[in-house]
Amino acid sequence: MVVKTSVRPLDLTQLETLLQQRLQEKLGEISPLQVSCFLKKDALLMAVQHPLPALTHPKRAFRLIEAVFREQNLQWRYRGLMCLKVQGGDRPYAFTPCTEEAPKNDIATQVKASTPEGIAESERVFPSVREEAIVREESIVREGAIGNRQQAIGNREEEFVDYPDEEMTHPDLDFDFVGVDEEEDPNDWMQQSYTKTAEPSPHLEKIWVGVVGTGVVLAIAVFFATLYGLTRPCVLGGCETMEVAEELANNALKTLQDPPSGRAILQAQQQMQQSIALLESIPSWSGKHGEAANLLVAYQDTKDGLKDLISALQIASRAAELSQNPPLPASQWAAAKQTWEEAIAGLETISPNSEFYRFARKKIGEYRSNLDIVSKRWETEQKALESLEAAKEAVKIAEVRQGIAQSLEDLRLADSTWKTAIARLESVSEDSLSYDSTQTELAAILPKAKESEDRKNHELFATEAYNQAVQFAEKARSAQRRNRWTDAVSHWQSAVNYIKQVPSDTFSYGKAQSLIKDYNSSLTRAEGSLKESIQVRQARLDLDAICNGELIFCVYSINNALISVRLTPSYIERVRKTAIAAREDNDIDAQADIMDHIFSLEQALEKVSDNAGIPLEIYTTDNVKVKTHKPR
Repeated sequence: MVVKTSVRPLDLTQLETLLQQRLQEKLGEISPLQVSCFLKKDALLMAVQHPLPALTHPKRAFRLIEAVFREQNLQWRYRGLMCLKVQGGDRPYAFTPCTEEAPKNDIATQVKASTPEGIAESERVFPSVREEAIVREESIVREGAIGNRQQAIGNREEEFVDYPDEEMTHPDLDFDFVGVDEEEDPNDWMQQSYTKTAEPSPHLEKIWVGVVGTGVVLAIAVFFATLYGLTRPCVLGGCETMEVAEELANNALKTLQDPPSGRAILQAQQQMQQSIALLESIPSWSGKHGEAANLLVAYQDTKDGLKDLISALQIASRAAELSQNPPLPASQWAAAKQTWEEAIAGLETISPNSEFYRFARKKIGEYRSNLDIVSKRWETEQKALESLEAAKEAVKIAEVRQGIAQSLEDLRLADSTWKTAIARLESVSEDSLSYDSTQTELAAILPKAKESEDRKNHELFATEAYNQAVQFAEKARSAQRRNRWTDAVSHWQSAVNYIKQVPSDTFSYGKAQSLIKDYNSSLTRAEGSLKESIQVRQARLDLDAICNGELIFCVYSINNALISVRLTPSYIERVRKTAIAAREDNDIDAQADIMDHIFSLEQALEKVSDNAGIPLEIYTTDNVKVKTHKPR
């Protein structure tokens, strides 16, 4: 009787959870991820989906998955299959079976490259000038030669690499799950052949000795050829060469995720080259040749990208050297500017799928800051040169204009040109190479500019004095036309004062001299007219007092030539009636009073005429002249 032992069924959900936890813990860069497990007969498929980018080295993930597979002792029950797929992708980009652990062989010759001695030996393939250039670029930037600070290098992004496709599918994962029913022996490709040996015939005995000699040589050659082939890496037993190669590559990539220095980048390049050399040593007859070839493709891309990166860093080193010890000539700033642009252009060629992309973008940011600084310094130096040349040209023009000036406007133009030259020189930055030259030029032209300004101001004063005199003369004439002699005299006095202030060494002096005589004469006449005007005013007051009382005796008009007085009809009529009444009454006293009144009126009017110096005429209401008086 056969007793059947029960085997606990596999809990796929628990396995998925365990795999997902392990991957998220060790490979955080592919989170969030999803693990799906599928079982078909004795084949267990463990599929991992994650966002872009694809892993450059999926071996890391496969090792973690296989470790869990073995920890659960599933290798004795199932044939393990592993695959990686990008979310949204059509099919897996990496696929491999779980392998049996091979014994570790002694391959000291293969791992020698990873020892300090091997590293020291391999360093000879790197020209020291390249390392010095990158280190120099970092030190220059770090020391702030052009004001830029060395920044930390960014993390590496995984590069997307295509791996051989396997035909697998699942409704949730969109790849075929076929071919797992067949029992395949991993060692089926190793076939042995046997050849039956026939005994030699009698007629060949004569040449047997020669054949034997030749056979011995051939046998020895075949033996050593076979021995050579069997002793090549990864032919017998395990393949530690590939593991060392992967370890070197992983160390290089880890360094490049956040390289602390240019020396570290060169070391990473060295490790990558050692890794590629180890993989290339695996012969085509090795069972690991295909896997090694796939790794070579990925590592070669990394090596090529690293070469481009180092080339850009070397260009940046040259740019940093060109930017040292400012101030510098404009031509050197232009060369530095162009070199920084070349370094940036080199980094911009790095693909977003490259593991160096993030580091390149960070460096591009640093280099763009340097480029901005260099561009501004170049512009500053260019402007300084332009300002210096423009100032020199302005000085020449100013000297000519000042020498041929014939008017205030000419002097103003010369002074403005001097000021333009000074402004050009003063605009030159202290950081420019031309600053000392501009200061020397400025010291030479400032006295000349001051002399020009003084001459302009002197001429301006003369012109303003002349213009003020002309303006006051016009005001005086206007006052005269309105018989405002007080204002006229005041304006003529101001005009004469201003015209006398025009300096003799100015362009306005000649014109001023032609006006002095006329203004003095006008002032004298105005003063005479003012005096007459005062007398007329007094005469008016006196005439008002005489003519106007309880009875208006007379009306008058007055000017500088004549005082004309007309007796009013009411006054004449009153005098006539008074005289008639006195005569009728034979009142001698009344008649005498009338005569005294008339005489007093005439005396008063004559006195006004004498005081004003203006002739007097007295008329009746009928316009009959009754009295004429000339002042004494």
